Amino acid sequence: MNEQQYEKIVRCRYTGCWWWLGELNRNGYGRVWHNGKKRMVHKVTWESVHGPVPEGLVLDHKCRNRRCCNPRHLEPVTVQVNTLRGEAKLFGGCHEM
Repeated sequence: MNEQQYEKIVRCRYTGCWWWLGELNRNGYGRVWHNGKKRMVHKVTWESVHGPVPEGLVLDHKCRNRRCCNPRHLEPVTVQVNTLRGEAKLFGGCHEM
């Protein structure tokens, strides 16, 4: 990401979330131009710290905030775990597994 794109991130001192204030996709996830392609901003920030997401896994927002791009709030998990955690949040359960 370039310097102008980093200016679109606001850090919340209470939750630790890094709120993306730029473009969102229809599902509420931040998008950014990176290396000539539109990419999810949380994936770009994850990769800048940890490298590629392991094959077969997706990034789960442990904070449940789709705009968050703090790598500390992300965890590589299977699609099944990500779905179960999201459903637990929707139905009032605990998302920690």
